[in-house]
Amino acid sequence: MKRISLFVLSVLFCQTVSAATLYHEARVKRVLLDGQSYGGCLIYFYPKLPSNLNCRQDYVSLDCNGELANTSAHGKAMFDLAQVAFLTDHQIKVRVAEV
Repeated sequence: MKRISLFVLSVLFCQTVSAATLYHEARVKRVLLDGQSYGGCLIYFYPKLPSNLNCRQDYVSLDCNGELANTSAHGKAMFDLAQVAFLTDHQIKVRVAEV
């Protein structure tokens, strides 16, 4: 079986000053679009992120609005790839950066 390997830069909304970065493999279980909050789009994946982060471990923003770390086009492209993984139930590899 083919495996989709997405390299997605994700942005977490955290309460910490440190800029921790980690890599995580998971399956996308939900997608959420929001035009005003959370950078415009979120994905929910399982298994959750490790609990050593000072953030939510389940939802990750892809910054579709281009407000935090990505351009809007880059965030939307990552969201498109996350939707493909969701629809095909393939695992993704996510690079998560606390900001």
